[in-house]
Amino acid sequence: MAQCICRDIPRYESIGSRSSLDYYLDLVYTLAKEGILEITCDMGDNTDYAHIEMFCKKCKRKLMLVCEAYHGAGGFIGSEKYRKSKRPRKTKK
Repeated sequence: MAQCICRDIPRYESIGSRSSLDYYLDLVYTLAKEGILEITCDMGDNTDYAHIEMFCKKCKRKLMLVCEAYHGAGGFIGSEKYRKSKRPRKTKK
C-alpha cells in the first residue's frame, strides 16, 4: 500500500530559519489547496507569528506548524507529541 502524501511533513522537525519556514508554509498551503490537508486553525499572520493546525483527510494525522515568523526560528512542524521532551514513554507489561 502506498504511503500517505502527508508524510512529506515530518513527524517533528524544528524550524530554525526563515527559508525553512517559507518552505513548510508553501508545502502546507499547497497540500491544503490540493485537498490533502484540511486546515482547522490558522491564527498567525505569517509575518510575525505562524500557527497552523491541520489534519490529513486521508489518514487523519493531526499536525501543527508553530513558529515566530519574523526571524523564522523557534518553532516546529509536525506532531507535537513527537517532540523529544514529550515523547510518550513505553509502559512495562
